[in-house]
Amino acid sequence: MINSSKQTAWLLLSEFDNVYKWIPNISSSKGQGLAKVGVGHGRHCVIDGFGAIDETITLWSEGEGVEFEISPLGPLYGATSRWELTENSNGQTVLTVTLVYSVRFGLFGKMLHSLMMRKKLADNLGSILNTVKHVLEDKNTSSELFSKAVVA
Repeated sequence: MINSSKQTAWLLLSEFDNVYKWIPNISSSKGQGLAKVGVGHGRHCVIDGFGAIDETITLWSEGEGVEFEISPLGPLYGATSRWELTENSNGQTVLTVTLVYSVRFGLFGKMLHSLMMRKKLADNLGSILNTVKHVLEDKNTSSELFSKAVVA
């Protein structure tokens, strides 16, 4: 549970190009492509400890969630990440993140995935969710982030 409104959480998620501002292990991110943020728009991210990836939005549901395809990285390919927001009757928000991917490079890729990547992905996703919760619940952090987002 995130002690923040769904609307405020959406403001954060809709800062698609500026994800580096609210996820600490992303050292840089920038928008790419001709489309404004929405289906078909993309971003390039450099992720500490993983490398660089490109992400392209495949579903944009204003105020509700976003889904994007992720370029291959290491043994992972065909990855899709979906971020969905729901609000309970107490005004708290639930952020559900689903990551679906395939493993390439045959037996070597499967070994690399089971020995390293699976744990690294799980730890990274847990850290991201905790960071999002902190950013949204910390009024100083979120107001600073949103004021930068409006000015930028």
